[in-house]
Amino acid sequence: MSTTYESGVKDTSAVERTPLLGLRDGRLLRFLVMLFLPAMLPFAYATWRTGSPSRAIPYLTGQRLMFDVSKIDLGTIDLGTEKVIVPVHIQNTADKEMRLLGAYLSCGCMSLEDLPLTIPARSNRRVEINQTLPDAETDFTQSVKFFSDDPVSPSTHVLLNGRVKKCL
Repeated sequence: MSTTYESGVKDTSAVERTPLLGLRDGRLLRFLVMLFLPAMLPFAYATWRTGSPSRAIPYLTGQRLMFDVSKIDLGTIDLGTEKVIVPVHIQNTADKEMRLLGAYLSCGCMSLEDLPLTIPARSNRRVEINQTLPDAETDFTQSVKFFSDDPVSPSTHVLLNGRVKKCL
């Protein structure tokens, strides 16, 4: 390809640019923005509303009570420790108050005190799980199933695991 300038000079070293996928002048970029931007807006809004990308998908599916964790690893706990208090943070992303109605505990070695609990619209609350530990060296896994008035997700599981071991 050659280019002739107004001065009459002919440039034969010019390279012809081939359009990417047949689209010239940034049309491909505009096309991609127009295609993906509408799809990303709900995800961006849900991330802003919940404060976390990991909570965006549950929010978009209608879940309004968000638990900060679903698995809690307590690690190694010194033998002789009687009890561990485990905080669980719950966020209400709804425009109305929601209630934690109760919980099913997998073991009599656990207790909850603050239920039922009303969580105002767009706010956070904390529930403490009191875990009584075994008297011998062992690994343990317990679960708590919380029940709420969330119509989309009326129950949520939280797993606790750890190891009781004699530490030196």
